[in-house]
Amino acid sequence: MKHEKSRMVWFIGVLISLVLIFIGFGVDIYTASIKILGFIILGLSYIQAFIFCRCPYCLHSFLTITGIGFRLMIDMPKYCPVCGKEVN
Repeated sequence: MKHEKSRMVWFIGVLISLVLIFIGFGVDIYTASIKILGFIILGLSYIQAFIFCRCPYCLHSFLTITGIGFRLMIDMPKYCPVCGKEVN
């Protein structure tokens, strides 16, 4: 999967999961199921980002770890910061 496509899938997955989690807090019926589904989609979004948002040459991940969780770089780099090769 291309890096830009993977980043878009991650972003859409995060948005869908956040919507489901907020709906789960606002609705009385099936709240636990809706929240669990939201957290599952959120986890799967990050797993696919870990797998596909990498340099194809040195396998450096473009997903960075911050103090409060994981953060995907908004702009995919044109060149890998580690090996310097073009990633597109």
